[in-house]
Amino acid sequence: MDTGQCKLCHTLKPLQRSHVIPDAIFRRLFRQNQGKAITFSDEDSSWIEYSSDSWWDHLLCEECEDWLNRNYEQYSISLLRNSLKSAMVRKSAAGVRFSAIDTVKLQLFIISIMWRAAVSSLPVYSKVYLPRSWENEIRNCLVAHKKVRASLVGVRISRLSDKTYNGFSLDTLKSLIVSPMFRDYGKNLSYCFLMEGFFFEIFIPGIRLKERNRVGIINTNKDSVFANYLDIFDIPELVKLIVTGYGNHVEGRSKIDR
Repeated sequence: MDTGQCKLCHTLKPLQRSHVIPDAIFRRLFRQNQGKAITFSDEDSSWIEYSSDSWWDHLLCEECEDWLNRNYEQYSISLLRNSLKSAMVRKSAAGVRFSAIDTVKLQLFIISIMWRAAVSSLPVYSKVYLPRSWENEIRNCLVAHKKVRASLVGVRISRLSDKTYNGFSLDTLKSLIVSPMFRDYGKNLSYCFLMEGFFFEIFIPGIRLKERNRVGIINTNKDSVFANYLDIFDIPELVKLIVTGYGNHVEGRSKIDR
């Protein structure tokens, strides 16, 4: 076990195998696929192959791993999986509404993933960067269980869907995990994550006041959020990934079922 400075508490301790995207999500994926997953990239001439890599890095000490898990991960993953008894979940033709929830916990959970990606040295998270002052402010909020100010970070949640005939099922969409996607809007930027069948877009700096009541924005002053359906073919980065992966498959660059 490596010893180093924990990224969260800043003390010198043995470091755990820390997961940016929670290990519980990878475990479910691997369990459904006999201990491995299919991986491919949006790069031409890349190979499609099996992998059991869960993208871990030596980031946190045991106490801080436990802190994030108990305070944010267990609650939020149960919520997204519709197994949190205290929450009300209503599905409609437009999306999914989560009510009677702790939006601060959900916000901090999603932001913690971005923060962990930013402090990680893994190539898969190389697109995620935070200025040191913002990184420290978010770290302090995670330690203090304090909501991150809306002017710094904004989070939008959507439910993935596929409207094409014989398209991807919801179970298949729940199995999608991709490396973070980066978007530049000029005045601000965002990092996007896919997990548990949801699309999360994290805006840095945050969302302007007049936009904080838009559909999908997690407002920590409320106890509910609506995740509208978002078609996977309305996500340009994901379309590129699918098209390139299919092209590599057609060209024979696949180690699947060999």
